[in-house]
Amino acid sequence: MRKCFSLSEEDWALLEQYKKENNIKNNSQAVSSLLHQNQDNREQLAIAIREELEKNYLPKERIRWATKTAEQNSIVILDAMNTLLHMLKADACIPVEMAAHPVVKQSQDRIKEKIAYFKQKSDERKSKENT
Repeated sequence: MRKCFSLSEEDWALLEQYKKENNIKNNSQAVSSLLHQNQDNREQLAIAIREELEKNYLPKERIRWATKTAEQNSIVILDAMNTLLHMLKADACIPVEMAAHPVVKQSQDRIKEKIAYFKQKSDERKSKENT
């Protein structure tokens, strides 16, 4: 297919320089090479951006979100416990380490299972990336 287009003197000089540096014989091959090189550069840039986000930004955002969520949950739990203590007129503190209620023990076990599950998923992702 034959197409015509105009180039400035400066662009023409750059095209000639590119042809010379890359040992290209004609203008069509030079333009084609530049177009494909541009596509490759875009793909490499997209990969580099994704890797940078995964490496630096996303883990920090996840930690920030987890911290915020944990803080909110702690406030809700503290308010609920305070309300229960007032309703029961409790006057003594029993540390969980001394005598954990069965419901508290179930909750602790569930959290351990959840952490183990997410750690396993993380390890699987990392092993896939390293292969």
